[in-house]
Amino acid sequence: MIFWSLLNALGALYTLQHYAVDLILGAFIGMFAIITADLLMKFEKKYLNADSELFSFIDMAQKDIRLAKEYLFSTFSFWREKFDEFRGAPY
Repeated sequence: MIFWSLLNALGALYTLQHYAVDLILGAFIGMFAIITADLLMKFEKKYLNADSELFSFIDMAQKDIRLAKEYLFSTFSFWREKFDEFRGAPY
C-alpha cells in the first residue's frame, strides 16, 4: 500500500499535477486521518462489547456526563462559598 502511494505521488509530481508541498501535506493529513480512525476504533471497543446490549454505550456516556456535572457543580458551589465569604469580609 505504501509502495503504491509513493508511485502515485511520484506520478502526480512527474506529470505536474501537484506541487511537492501538496504531496507532503497530503501525506501528513493521511497519517493524521489513519491515527484518528485508529483512536476512534479503540474508543469504540471500550464502549461496545459483544455481550452487551446494542446501545449500552449511551448509558455509559450519560453516566459519565452525570458524573462530570456533579463534579462541576460541586466545584462551583465551593468557589461560590469562598466568594461569599470574601464578599462578606469587612474591609
